[in-house]
Amino acid sequence: PSTGTAITLGASGDTITVPSGATIANSGTATGFGISEVDNWRISVAQSIAADTGTVVNSSWERNDTNSDKIGTGLTESSGVFTFPSTGIYLVSYQQNIARAGDSRYFTGSIMLSTNSGVAYSIVARSYTNIKQTTSSTSAGLCTSCTIDVTDASTFRLRFETDGDEAYDLRAESTYQITGFYCIKLGDT
Repeated sequence: PSTGTAITLGASGDTITVPSGATIANSGTATGFGISEVDNWRISVAQSIAADTGTVVNSSWERNDTNSDKIGTGLTESSGVFTFPSTGIYLVSYQQNIARAGDSRYFTGSIMLSTNSGVAYSIVARSYTNIKQTTSSTSAGLCTSCTIDVTDASTFRLRFETDGDEAYDLRAESTYQITGFYCIKLGDT
């Protein structure tokens, strides 16, 4: 076509098939491809955790607004429960930083998923750490990640839980990630 001509392939609801062995080459600018959702959240106020409680992390969640911005719609949050913006395969990576004065045999950080609008949650990923006190207050960190196939955005819910054999605090910051997570939509379900 002549320069400046727009071409539309198909219409809404159509499927364009590229057969096996065919190659699509791009020498210009392609838009509408790649990652469609990225979101990054953190707690901005420390949360005190009692021993052996399996506590939901719900202390002042905020979207990272320091050096990042979401791509796409982003997740929504209410009382530590997150709702996905659309169906798809998501990579979720959670990190937490723990402060405690004293030893502790274990701390956990868990990614929890509900497929029935928050009625029941299951562990989809968990990590452990411990603390051997070396100063008056000692820190430890952990990270866990997984992929989640969100087949129904209206019923899938995400939250994070923490537990430990002794009382401790989840550390927080409002200018960088210390306890928080990121979520990337990798593709369609």
